[in-house]
Amino acid sequence: MDESLQTLRRKVALGTRILASQGCLGDILGHLSVRVPGSDEMFLRCLGGDETAPEKGLLYTDVHHVRRVGFDRTVEQVDGYRLPIELPIHGELYKARPEARAVLHAHPYHCLVATIAGLELRPIYGCYDPLSLSAAIQGIPLYPRSVLIDSPELAADLIATMGDRDCCLMRGHGLTVIGPTVEAVTLLGIRLETLAKVTLDAARATGGARPATLSQADLDAFAFVVEGGLQAAVSKVYEWTWNHYAQRVADTVGLPAED
Repeated sequence: MDESLQTLRRKVALGTRILASQGCLGDILGHLSVRVPGSDEMFLRCLGGDETAPEKGLLYTDVHHVRRVGFDRTVEQVDGYRLPIELPIHGELYKARPEARAVLHAHPYHCLVATIAGLELRPIYGCYDPLSLSAAIQGIPLYPRSVLIDSPELAADLIATMGDRDCCLMRGHGLTVIGPTVEAVTLLGIRLETLAKVTLDAARATGGARPATLSQADLDAFAFVVEGGLQAAVSKVYEWTWNHYAQRVADTVGLPAED
């Protein structure tokens, strides 16, 4: 395989380990993918293995778990690996959003609880984390159903709810994120889970009251974040943060093994 494509597979494997280590992915629930450049295919974390490499869960994802598959479900397995039931989330988003280069569907616990409790993820803090603040300022849509997105039709409903946003909460289910890179969707998924946890903790600390949003003056001060100013000012923000989480994974469960 071309080295650039193998690098994409490694990133999906490492991103999956990072997300699982941070509680954004469950034991075997959730999946991360990246578009194969110039094709209608993606590298997608699938489930399974053989006796020499049995499935141990997302925290222990290796490169062999990341398979090249089409946007449409035409088979149930590829090379002995089972495709996710919710493959249409990935395939239909890639079709509908040409700018999407990576897709994450995750089940973060605090995002889950926030949707059940009816708490919106709003801009309640500023400099604590400008990355999630940007999403909160723009507004994070909520898909109202708690069903498996296992068909193109249901995926279309999710995409309609998502609109032009790069993330969407899913009531009683989880979170879906798109972005330009594996690093971007991985880090946004982690940051949104942090925002959900802070939202829930703040509501609990105030007896169930909804946390107040930032003042308009503070929101105005962070307008540059929405316009991408933070990434422009700190061009290596994703790289540095990704490296941090990659090192944490390396120090705990280890980096993904090659094929």
